[in-house]
Amino acid sequence: MSIPLHTITSLRTTFSPFSRLSKPCRLFVSLLQNPATASPASSSHIKIDITHLPRDSKQLPEMTVGFKGGKELRLERKWGGWGGCWLRRRV
Repeated sequence: MSIPLHTITSLRTTFSPFSRLSKPCRLFVSLLQNPATASPASSSHIKIDITHLPRDSKQLPEMTVGFKGGKELRLERKWGGWGGCWLRRRV
């Protein structure tokens, strides 16, 4: 399965780099951070906003992926797995 990079416009993620629960967030960010998406002048530019939590933070990781047309996909990590996905339109 490939990620349709041309439809993704932004990524906001919050995670602790020291937590095992944050591995999906770290992997997804590493997939999106490449030379084609880094330059703001490129047509496939993706705005990436990463918030690192402290080592002892109890907050669970989360990601919000923004798509063309104003829709967002929000992924929140639950203790048993990725608990929910919500697709919503930005206001």
